[in-house]
Amino acid sequence: MLIKKKFFNYNYLLFIKSLFTKFLFGLGFIFLILIISVFIYYFSSGLSKTYSPKIFIIKVNEKILDRYLGINILKLNDYIDLTKIKIKYLFIKPKIEQLNLEVGQKTIFQIEKQRQLKKENSGILPPKYFNMHNMRVRYNGKKYNAKIRIKGDRPIHWQNKRTTSYKIDLAGNNRLWGMEEFSVQKPITKNYAYEFLFHKFLKKTNNLYLKYFPINLYFNDDNRGVYAVEESFSKELLERQKKRNGPIFSLNEDIGEYYPNVNYELYSSEYWIDQYPELSESAFSILNKVKDNDDLNIENYFDIDRWASYFAVIDMMGVYHGSLSKSIRLYFNPTTSKFEPIGYDAHLGAGNFTNFIYICDEQSWYFKFFKLKNGELNSKFLEKYIYYLNLYSTENFINEFLKEIQNELDEFNLAIYSENSKVDKIFWKGLGPYLYDDQISLKNNKLIFKDNYSNFPVKIIAKKCNDKINKKFYLAGNMMIDWKSGCKEILIEKNESKSYVLSEDITMSKKTILNITKDFENLINHSSVDMISQNEFEISKNLDLNKNTYIAKNQNFLIKNNVQLQLNNGAILFIQGNIKFEGFSDNKILIKSDGSGSIIFENNDVTIKHTNIENLGYPKLDQYILYGGLNFIKANVVLEDILVKNSKSEDAINLISSSALLKNISLENIQSDAIDIDFGSLNFNTIICLDIRNDCLDISGAKIKGTQLTIDKSYDKGLSIGENSNVNIKDLVMKNSRLGVAVKDGSIAYLENIESVNNDYDIALFNKKKEYEIPNLEIKNFSKKVKKILQSKNSKLTIDNQIISGQQSNAYINSVLY
Repeated sequence: MLIKKKFFNYNYLLFIKSLFTKFLFGLGFIFLILIISVFIYYFSSGLSKTYSPKIFIIKVNEKILDRYLGINILKLNDYIDLTKIKIKYLFIKPKIEQLNLEVGQKTIFQIEKQRQLKKENSGILPPKYFNMHNMRVRYNGKKYNAKIRIKGDRPIHWQNKRTTSYKIDLAGNNRLWGMEEFSVQKPITKNYAYEFLFHKFLKKTNNLYLKYFPINLYFNDDNRGVYAVEESFSKELLERQKKRNGPIFSLNEDIGEYYPNVNYELYSSEYWIDQYPELSESAFSILNKVKDNDDLNIENYFDIDRWASYFAVIDMMGVYHGSLSKSIRLYFNPTTSKFEPIGYDAHLGAGNFTNFIYICDEQSWYFKFFKLKNGELNSKFLEKYIYYLNLYSTENFINEFLKEIQNELDEFNLAIYSENSKVDKIFWKGLGPYLYDDQISLKNNKLIFKDNYSNFPVKIIAKKCNDKINKKFYLAGNMMIDWKSGCKEILIEKNESKSYVLSEDITMSKKTILNITKDFENLINHSSVDMISQNEFEISKNLDLNKNTYIAKNQNFLIKNNVQLQLNNGAILFIQGNIKFEGFSDNKILIKSDGSGSIIFENNDVTIKHTNIENLGYPKLDQYILYGGLNFIKANVVLEDILVKNSKSEDAINLISSSALLKNISLENIQSDAIDIDFGSLNFNTIICLDIRNDCLDISGAKIKGTQLTIDKSYDKGLSIGENSNVNIKDLVMKNSRLGVAVKDGSIAYLENIESVNNDYDIALFNKKKEYEIPNLEIKNFSKKVKKILQSKNSKLTIDNQIISGQQSNAYINSVLY
């Protein structure tokens, strides 16, 4: 064996040094020539007579260096401070989570095809390539099947292979960070930590927000550096923020992006249009009527309080891009029938928004809120808007907010500074040359053609017509023509031929919208109602309602003892004013129905005492998703000495985002759930459930405290606790039921003094939804010695100070119970 000693060859080092010296010399020479040229121009052009040297340098800095290069010579001190920070972070590495995308060659080829098409079409992807491709995600040692595609219109998202933005959709019920769908993109794409701050500020102000946080991304084990995870729009987003799942809308930017020349599209459209067609069509109709300036009062269909708060957040942070109609996502709350904003794409620095309300292209969008149809300012909205501006701008509020997020913000900035991050310079999306699927549709025997990018004539061939003759004609721009020939299919010849099967387009709907005050009868006009004063009313005689009826916000009602309220023929009593049902223990009020009537209490104070409730159905309203015979929405509720029986609704009592006090409540022969609590809070003393077809007490995302819960014969779960609920109940009796108590999906429960008799299972502790953390149940004084328990691994169960370990999988428990 020949052993040779190797010496480092310094010639290579000298060669590299020589090249670097020449590069610096050349760069310096170029800048010297540039500076000399600028000064020659300055003195020879006469600019020296108009601008002093200082003002001239400031102008050059503003118009050229800062605008195009992102270099601002007026921020020299900031650059020095940033250099110090970067030197510090060379030795302090960010502790952020890692995500590895495992992408096969076939998918890589498809991604590269998408990138190439975006380059050729100004960032727009033709529809037939707008699909996702198989891959796997590796996180914390686990692998998940998923799909992936390139996202983003601007070149910064897709031009560089190593900094490409991706949309990721996990397969099946898999979740990461509580999300099924999310995107990953370089923090620069939305101006670094400003997007993070935006969503945190939305959360602080009780507005709908997205999860947005840094990770370290690997692509097939190749370290791509720091990326930002951004949540997609889903059921999980809403339920995490204590909202009932409802449709979410956005603009179809391929058709138009400047209000009102826009069209809306619906996330998860197949699900919503299939499962809730009336609700979906109603929501589209509201958006279209508001957009087209039809006679709609926006306050009836948009949650003005939430929109005023949202615009105040925009002003506070100066992120006006997030207020554009194309940026905001619109959540249609099915319990209030109103749209609420979801913050998205704040992107500080994008666009010019000087005096944005009055001069920008979105003027008509802002005026929907700030002005009335007659041109006057909307005082109701402005009062709320100014209130929130004053609140959010107080020193205490800002300091409290910064203190709450400081650790997370430091972590985000550390991740950013650990890389050689550049300033964000915006390039707007180009106009797309392709005709998209949504651009042609059928509505009320009218063919609707939309091409906002060109007025060039397009050849149309109508096929599968009633007379079996194909018809040829031309369309251009935005047109609507009569379509009574019954033709079922058309062929469009533009760029490439494409066939369309014609069906009614729900997105263009402008059907009649329910207006409670116009379409319901006002209860004050009923012969059984006595007027006490201007806004005070009393009912002491029996009341039969066969039509939808309402009580207005400013009306206060008292229902006297011994009154019988009958709701038949699907009649709904919609109560927005305050109301009291004051029965006596020996002279009760009776509310009954033929199985179709129901009551809705919304945003009011409700007291119901000594009342029997029989045979109610649930409200059938196109613009709502409500399940209860009695529905309480954002209400303050007191129920005392109540008997509910023979309920025909999915929930006998449904409390939604309400604060409730219940005493001596009995429920018998209930078709589905007895009491369903969605968010909000409940205190109770004595609830008795007998013969319940589903759950006695179903709790989702709520805080509950109570004593004396008795359950006899619940066909599913006696007590169901889920979705991050916090429950404390003493004196619980569970008999003859399929399952005594279930605690699931991140909930924490404390139960004391439990008796469980003749149940198939006494306890179940598991996760039904993967986006939640593990549940935790502590029990004191459990009378039963031998307990039938279903418990998942890693869940936390303590019974009489003894820690119980789970042995089953979540999948197994779900298969047993569901």
